[in-house]
Amino acid sequence: MNQALSLLGATPRRAAPMVEKLIRSAMANAVEKAKLEKVEVDVDEFVITSIMVDGGPTLKRWRPRAMGRAAPILKRSSHITVVLGGPEAAPARKEGAARPRRSRRGLLGRARAKRTRSKG
Repeated sequence: MNQALSLLGATPRRAAPMVEKLIRSAMANAVEKAKLEKVEVDVDEFVITSIMVDGGPTLKRWRPRAMGRAAPILKRSSHITVVLGGPEAAPARKEGAARPRRSRRGLLGRARAKRTRSKG
């Protein structure tokens, strides 16, 4: 858990502080829940089992354009779900196992689609 928090602290992404705050909140919730159930837990043994980001509600606004027209503005939001577990919940990773490679094709495909649409 400390490793994840330190990585988020060093990450220059705009969402990193929000995700860090969310993980700290999930840890505090787990500790409080354990106190209510009168179970002892060690904060250092928590493991992030999964983090999911789902689409939330979209606020729809309108921006005035030329000749009395209007263009939509979509202010999107999201729901982030963090699931914590104990050390037994951590997936076993083989020593020296390579991580799966990410494909850049999806990103490039979207950029090409935007370029071809704008030429039209």
